[in-house]
Amino acid sequence: MSYEQALSDFWARAKVEDLDCKSIAVMLALLHIRQERGFPSRCSVPNVWLEELLHIDIRAIRAARKRLIDCGLIVYVEGKAKRQPEYIFDTANEPKEIPLQQDWMEEQAKVELLPVEPIAKPPKKRKAKKVADSLFTEKEMEQPKKAKKVTEPPAFEEVEKIFAGKGLTKEDAERFYYYYDAQGWVTSSGQKIKRLDSMVNRWLTNKTNENTKRDNRTERAQEAASIIARLASEE
Repeated sequence: MSYEQALSDFWARAKVEDLDCKSIAVMLALLHIRQERGFPSRCSVPNVWLEELLHIDIRAIRAARKRLIDCGLIVYVEGKAKRQPEYIFDTANEPKEIPLQQDWMEEQAKVELLPVEPIAKPPKKRKAKKVADSLFTEKEMEQPKKAKKVTEPPAFEEVEKIFAGKGLTKEDAERFYYYYDAQGWVTSSGQKIKRLDSMVNRWLTNKTNENTKRDNRTERAQEAASIIARLASEE
C-alpha cells in the first residue's frame, strides 16, 4: 500500500467512524512519519516527539490513540525500558511463517547430487621482505585511523555521554536523541548523519542562536514597554 492510498483510505474511515480532530491529527502525524521512513508496516515513535509535534499533552494523545485502536486503524505496542513504543499498520499484510511441507523435503532428499570438480587453489602470494634499514618505525608507518562514522542508529548512552562531556543534562540529550531518531538519523537535507559529535555541535549552535534571537526580542519588547510607561508618566 502506498502513502497516497493509505491517506485516502484513512479519510474514508474517518468519515465513517466520526473521528475527532485530535484522533485525526495523531493518525496524520503517524502517516507522515511512516512516509519519511520509507513507509514500513511498523515504526517506533516516542511519545515526547508526538507531544512536541502536535502541541497536545500525553493524556490527549492516549485518548486519541485508544480511539484509533478501537477503530482497527493501528496496533500499539508499549515501550519497555529504553525501547520506544511501536505503531503497527496494515497488520493483515505482514508476512507470516509458512511451514515446510514434509513431502517436499523428502523429494529433495532423493535428488542425486552431481559430482563437483575440485576448485584449484590460487597460488600463494609471497610476502614482501621487510626493509631492515627503514627510516621510520612500524608505528610511524601505520596509516592513521579514520574518524568513527555512524553506520547505524547510535545508542542513547553514546549521545548522553557526549552531552555530559559538554556539561549538559540528560534532558538535553533526550531532546536531541528523540528528534533525530524520529527523523531516521538524517539531516534536514535528507543525508545520513556521518559524525555524531559534529551533529551535536551543530544542534547546540542552532539552539544557542534561537535563544539569542528570543532574548533580543524580549529585550526590545521590555525597552518599548519602558518607553511607553515613561511617556505616559510625563503626560
